[in-house]
Amino acid sequence: ESRFSDFTLLELKAFEYLASQTKRADIDYVNNKMDKIIDVKLTDLAKLLNINSSYLYAEIDNIVKNLFRKEAELKLLNSQGKIIYRSSRFVNNVDYCDGVFSFRINYEVLNYFVDVTKEFTIINLKWITRLDSIYALKLYKLLKQYEGVKYNTRTFKLVTLKDQLGIIDTFKKY
Repeated sequence: ESRFSDFTLLELKAFEYLASQTKRADIDYVNNKMDKIIDVKLTDLAKLLNINSSYLYAEIDNIVKNLFRKEAELKLLNSQGKIIYRSSRFVNNVDYCDGVFSFRINYEVLNYFVDVTKEFTIINLKWITRLDSIYALKLYKLLKQYEGVKYNTRTFKLVTLKDQLGIIDTFKKY
C-alpha cells in the first residue's frame, strides 16, 4: 500500500513494469548492497505504454527523466514489527544506448520489489497497460490485494482511500 501520489499514469505503468522484472533471487543484490540494472528496449517501453510513434522519443524521454527524479513513499515493517515510512529514490541512474534504456534500481528499493514478489499481490501487467486513468490503476492494485480472500471484499475509510489514491487534498466536500 505504498503511495506514488505524484506519478503520472505512464510513469506508474513504467514503474510497475520495472518492479515486475525482479525475482526472489534478486535478494542477493540487496544483501550485497548492489544496485540491479534492468534493460528495456525503447520500442518495448513504447509498446507497453501505448505511446504514439510520432511522439515516441519526446514522451519516453520525459517519462524516463521523471522516473529518475521520483521518490517512492514506502510503507515497511522494521525489525521490531513497527510500520515505518521511507522516502527513497528508486532509480539511481538511467543510461541510454542503441535504443536500450538501462535503469539502475536502488538496492534499498529493490528490496521492496523483491518483498512484493515474495509476499504481496502480483499485478498483471496485461491489465494495467489497458487502464487509462491513474486512479483506476491505483484502485486496481488496492483491490487485487484482496483477491482470493473470503468474500473478495474490502472496506476503506474515505480518508484512507483518498490517501492511497493521492487525492487527500482534493474533493474536500467528501
